[in-house]
Amino acid sequence: MRMRLRPATVDDSREIAEIHVAGWRTAYRDLMPEAFLANLSVEKREAGWRSAIERGEPTILVAIDGQGIVGWIAFGKCRDEDQPAATGEVWAVYARPDHLSKGVGRTLWLAAHAALIASGIRRITLWALAANERACRFYRMAGFVQDSVPPKRAAFGGVSLEEIRFVYDETMKKSDVGRGESASELISKRIAELGDWRGETLARMRKLIKEADPDVVEEWKWMGTPVWSHDGNICTGETYKSVVKLTFAKGASLRDAARLFNASLDGNVRRAIDIHEGEKVDQRAFKALIKEAVALNSSAAKAKRAKM
Repeated sequence: MRMRLRPATVDDSREIAEIHVAGWRTAYRDLMPEAFLANLSVEKREAGWRSAIERGEPTILVAIDGQGIVGWIAFGKCRDEDQPAATGEVWAVYARPDHLSKGVGRTLWLAAHAALIASGIRRITLWALAANERACRFYRMAGFVQDSVPPKRAAFGGVSLEEIRFVYDETMKKSDVGRGESASELISKRIAELGDWRGETLARMRKLIKEADPDVVEEWKWMGTPVWSHDGNICTGETYKSVVKLTFAKGASLRDAARLFNASLDGNVRRAIDIHEGEKVDQRAFKALIKEAVALNSSAAKAKRAKM
């Protein structure tokens, strides 16, 4: 059944709360104490979301398929005092754990974005745990960039975690390439700006990609993500506080004989290689993986041309 969206009603409060709690337990199981997550109350969150729906703030959209509600997004006016009045905020977005990597979050974000823009909003913020790499990657892919405001800390079950703010600015050009800098120049600038082991790692992996495929095209997408392409996306190079992540667009279709993939293993399409400080990747195996990704892209492109 095709997924559809609609405004939440008070009758949805229970399912929204269940997805909220399940989302926390899935996303934060390695970040927060097990006992804290186990004690999260669906009833309390149900009451909170019921109250929010009744007062109409924030706006809540639910995504529905044949199994019922599979995700939701809450958005409205920005709650941060340092932001201009015409700033919106994504308060939260969640998909059922068994519907991750199935387009639920993106569909909800696009609907929320359209609604905010239609209301005159041109700047949208959200807060996320810095250690929640999957969520941060999703926001960057959606066009958000990390704000310059200092991170804040919050305690969860006695564990202090850093929260960072992301900003989506509709007035910004979709790519800095439009200001005259090439994608390759912007990637080099990113490496230099990092100035630590992450920059060195990204530079090293970039060199291996170019050696494996001299015809690779460097791109700069999604408001600041290095991308390497050849007849389609090969992989992206994302940098986080504790990891450099290389996400292969069609990784699930690659053999990966050396088992380099160690992240994003639960989806049906992408796979990723997480590289932490001090870690090395088998250079020969990595270049073989790049060549395999290029061959897969080229085969698909050739088949597509044959049908035209």
